[in-house]
Amino acid sequence: MPSNTHQQVLDLPVPEDLEIKRTEDSLEFTLPFTNESKFWIWFAALFWAGGVLIIYIFAIAAQEEYVFIAGFFHLLIGVFLVINALASSYNTVKITVTRTTIEKHEGPVFVPFRRMHYSKSWADVKKIYVDTFIVDRRTYDRLNLKTHYETDRILVMWSYGGYLKVVMREIKSFLSEME
Repeated sequence: MPSNTHQQVLDLPVPEDLEIKRTEDSLEFTLPFTNESKFWIWFAALFWAGGVLIIYIFAIAAQEEYVFIAGFFHLLIGVFLVINALASSYNTVKITVTRTTIEKHEGPVFVPFRRMHYSKSWADVKKIYVDTFIVDRRTYDRLNLKTHYETDRILVMWSYGGYLKVVMREIKSFLSEME
């Protein structure tokens, strides 16, 4: 008899913005870069960039060179926020599963400090699973690959909609057809 949690995963509907393409030899998922609200990242990026812009305008008017140097760090933070806001709106995550490999690609906007491409051979994988963790009363799912030496975190998403649980369900179904 299946467990209650297992039955809940089987009953999860496919979210509207999760695209699944299945062929005889491959399985491809296209997910949003983030399934969270984009309002706050855009608000922070525009607020920060606007503040830095005002500081630089006053520095140019006052001909104060030290403000340029001191403001450079703030400018870098603003650029990072804008890149993340653009990525949250335009990037997608593609996970491709074949009989021999699993690959993940993020794009088109490059986000510093993120792994944009990941590839692993199934021969190196001992287990693929989704686990759950809670941060500030919000639940997140993580898609993980356990190899002989390490655990690779492929993707983390807010558990709203069950994206990664649906992905895991479909991957297990696809791989079981191999046997």
